[in-house]
Amino acid sequence: MDPMMSYRARFEQLLRTLQAHPDVEVYAWAVEPPASAARLADAERFLNVQLPPAMRAFYSELNGFFVEWAPIGDKHEEKTSPFGYPDYGQPPGCINLLP
Repeated sequence: MDPMMSYRARFEQLLRTLQAHPDVEVYAWAVEPPASAARLADAERFLNVQLPPAMRAFYSELNGFFVEWAPIGDKHEEKTSPFGYPDYGQPPGCINLLP
């Protein structure tokens, strides 16, 4: 993966790779809209810290994302709600980065 790619482009590449894999079923995915500069400033005030530049860049592109997958043929009655809790005990593949 190109380290110069944007965070959003990296997520989209990950998703395309999962969706193209012949042995994988992607159950669901979601991407939150970017966090505004005002929202990031609010978070910094609330936490009483200055966010590192890389974290600010990340959340200004992806304010949370979710993808859940499993090998084809695995049956999972319970799926994770995007940005929900808990996200354990669900299908074997889950990235649930909360906004």
